[in-house]
Amino acid sequence: GNPSGYAPPTNLYDILFRFDCTNGCGDLMFSSHTIFTMTFVCIVFKYFDFKFLKFIMALAQIAIVPFILAARKHYSVDVFTALYLTPLVFEILWTRRPDRDTSIDLAKYYGIRFYLAQESHDSFSYVVSVWGREFSVDRDELPIDISQGRYHVKGLALPWGKGGERTTASIV
Repeated sequence: GNPSGYAPPTNLYDILFRFDCTNGCGDLMFSSHTIFTMTFVCIVFKYFDFKFLKFIMALAQIAIVPFILAARKHYSVDVFTALYLTPLVFEILWTRRPDRDTSIDLAKYYGIRFYLAQESHDSFSYVVSVWGREFSVDRDELPIDISQGRYHVKGLALPWGKGGERTTASIV
């Protein structure tokens, strides 16, 4: 399995800091090959809403496991532990550090602001300001708090009109 020059780690320093790309990575537990592919699967399942893509990614992950084992760089326990530990860590991190996807978070952390612009007497559209440039935004591309009408500007809730249209033109 391992190249002739491969020397397994013998102490904590070797485990944490030694990288030898020509003779093997030395990651004995957990399989980083499985961790990388499983992380990609977790990202697809979390952020993409395409059932076919999710199906293909799950199949690809299942198919890659025998290849990782056949390469004889990891024990089976390394691979199977990474298969359940990666989604667990992914979800714990997402729970502790959720996405900053509300308009308030986008404005506070990234300086991205949404505005309601009046196009004509009774027509409004959304505009996003990013680094001083403004772009039109479709209603389905708005942050969830704006699209569901659950946000505040300077402590005041901005009302929605009938049919989902805004009744006032205000900074979002």
